[in-house]
Amino acid sequence: MIYQIDTEWEQLRYPDAKLVSGAFELDSLVGEESWYPARTNIDLHLTLAEIFEQWSFTPHFSTHSKNNSLDIEVQEWVRSYGLLHHVADSRPRFGKYARTFIETAGMISWITQSTALVETMQKIDSNDMDLIDAKIAFPNPLQYVTPSKEIAHTVVDHHGKQFPRTVTEPHQFAPAAKAQMSGLHVTSKEWNTSSRTVLNCIQKVLNTYLSTEVDLIPLNTLTHKSDGTSDDPAQCLIRPKNLIGFIWSLCLTQTDVNISV
Repeated sequence: MIYQIDTEWEQLRYPDAKLVSGAFELDSLVGEESWYPARTNIDLHLTLAEIFEQWSFTPHFSTHSKNNSLDIEVQEWVRSYGLLHHVADSRPRFGKYARTFIETAGMISWITQSTALVETMQKIDSNDMDLIDAKIAFPNPLQYVTPSKEIAHTVVDHHGKQFPRTVTEPHQFAPAAKAQMSGLHVTSKEWNTSSRTVLNCIQKVLNTYLSTEVDLIPLNTLTHKSDGTSDDPAQCLIRPKNLIGFIWSLCLTQTDVNISV
């Protein structure tokens, strides 16, 4: 299946958006502007992942986000790109929007890092049929997602420094749940597992989110043979319902790894 994102899809951004202590001021979501993400920002998933990487291993990072600098980072995102969900759907999250935002960024960060690692391994030895089952040190997904019950632990960054971090026991996010079932501890830095396991997890996650956040529209542009068959792969247009749907779509389309939904 070949997927392409609808370049005519519009998104709203809010130039006057304001966050205070991790919460949105509803009255600041005025004067919205329309823009077309698929025409100009096809690396927006990487931008979101970079925000998580910038803030996750710092002494002042907190998923509760009362840090003014993080508020400014999220505020600038909404001013430049818009809310991850529509205003009506985001309203229940406004009181802890920065926290919700950084949790979502963590999920995207783990997926982009993991798919990039698989791509690198495939380029090193593209003829190795056993590569998909070989164990590789992937990032520990338990350190990137926070979808349920909170627990406290300590994170060690790449420089060996230790920082407190609040995460949750995973129930909704497939890679984290799979990692926990395989015995991985929340404080482990790496998840030693196969590319097959990781790609299966990513596919489940994309299936879950794309099924609710985008519309998939089959394209009738195939050239058929006289017997009714076609040599061309099926094509599908992705029409996001919101900005996070667009970002999940980028995770699907902007990779050389063969992932289908």
